Amino acid sequence: VVNDLKGGIKYSYYEGTGEVLPDFAKMQPLKSGVLKRFEITPKQKDDMFAFTYEGYLKVPESAIYTIYSRTDDGCRITVDGEVIHEADGRHGMEVYNETIGLKGGYHTIKLEYNEIDGGEGMDIQIEGGGIPKQVIGEGMLFYR
Repeated sequence: VVNDLKGGIKYSYYEGTGEVLPDFAKMQPLKSGVLKRFEITPKQKDDMFAFTYEGYLKVPESAIYTIYSRTDDGCRITVDGEVIHEADGRHGMEVYNETIGLKGGYHTIKLEYNEIDGGEGMDIQIEGGGIPKQVIGEGMLFYR
């Protein structure tokens, strides 16, 4: 039932993670809230922090979509319970692209991000199904 969804994506923020994506289920977030898109602006320090984002991705039509992730350090993206991207551990800003077939409508999406040290950043984009390559944001992300 998607009638009770609101625009945005829920996030939880953590500190003191480590070299790999932690088991967030065992951790207590320092804060949580809702953002319009996947971003790290609520961070409270520059290194050793992590985020989880959970909600729904809405796509306009059934098609093959490409999800691009540009992150510094660990990133895992799960759509409809299936891990479609995982780049764990320490690395510089790298761009990955993963293709996935999606039916038009809503899909669960979870993104886990871990910043170890050095530069930090995250940019998540989508392309396909009539959508030109763009940041996944307003009108595409929803939460309950």
